[in-house]
Amino acid sequence: MLHESGYYRLTDEGEFRRLVRTSAHFPTLGALQLESETMSRRLRAAADAVPKPLLVDLRMARGRSDAEFEAAMGVWRRRFLAGHPLLVSLVGTVVGKMHVERHLADDGIDGPVLLDLVEAESVARGWRPS
Repeated sequence: MLHESGYYRLTDEGEFRRLVRTSAHFPTLGALQLESETMSRRLRAAADAVPKPLLVDLRMARGRSDAEFEAAMGVWRRRFLAGHPLLVSLVGTVVGKMHVERHLADDGIDGPVLLDLVEAESVARGWRPS
């Protein structure tokens, strides 16, 4: 276990890393910032040590679309996702897929957004350094 909190769980799966977002709601923007600073450090340290794909499992995440939260999360999302040779996102619904694809496009990040766990893990495992 590389990190575990009420909001995220980060594990090393050997061929890739898995970041799971829990269903816990950030009560304040300060809580989001504090947790995001920790996650950014942990993800950066892991990516710098050994570059591996990152599978981000968002299936339990509860949607939130207020403007302040979206703006703050956008800043942290770009920090979380930078530095990984491949980003694979796993979501639970077609609407979630469209939402994550929009965020990734806005952030200039490329990577598949998938609805199936087995497929997402297969894509993450299939990455090889060039």
